[in-house]
Amino acid sequence: MNNIWLLFTFAAMLLWGLWGFFSKLATSFLSDTDAVIYHSIGSVLVVVIAALFLGFQPKGKPIGIFYAVLSGVFAASATFFFYSAITRGRSVVVVSMTALYPLITLGLSTLFLHEVLTLKQLLGVGLALGAIILLSS
Repeated sequence: MNNIWLLFTFAAMLLWGLWGFFSKLATSFLSDTDAVIYHSIGSVLVVVIAALFLGFQPKGKPIGIFYAVLSGVFAASATFFFYSAITRGRSVVVVSMTALYPLITLGLSTLFLHEVLTLKQLLGVGLALGAIILLSS
């Protein structure tokens, strides 16, 4: 199936939507620190089960491993800030604003990887920023 990426994209979108919803519910009963620790336990469970199911065997170039580990460090650090924000703010605003993280990736990619943005993509960035203004009002 050539469009399997689309199915994976919708699955990620659905699961991230559930993640934001359940994160807010969790912080109704737990401190932000406790919630993020339990969240991390859930993440580890999924990774261990996936590694076993997929027959993971360590391999790869050291630089790739370094970048993957660094990615995990940034994601885990962001999760701490996310839980602190969602504990104190409205979930619709916090989740929507943090969902703009691709704008950071976009900026870094154009600056360091020399990726070029089209006019349509720049318009999308503008609309995304406009959406945040509307959602946070």
